[in-house]
Amino acid sequence: MTPDKVITIDGQEVHIGGEVESVRVNLSRTVKDPPEVRVKLSKMSKGYQWEISADGPDPKAVLDLISDTDFTLQQKYASPDE
Repeated sequence: MTPDKVITIDGQEVHIGGEVESVRVNLSRTVKDPPEVRVKLSKMSKGYQWEISADGPDPKAVLDLISDTDFTLQQKYASPDE
């Protein structure tokens, strides 16, 4: 009997027994921290307009991110007459 081989996958030890030619591991992880922001920027005849959306586990962080993003867009894309 062949002794087990031990490999570590994402911090967990996995014991593999028998003859092993190859091991393929696919790992997927969704992380929602920090908040994700999405911006839709549209060029109009009289300037730009945008939509900002964000989500995350911390409402204050989401609101701060939206505010910071809007400020940045205002600085770069706002019409001079606004």
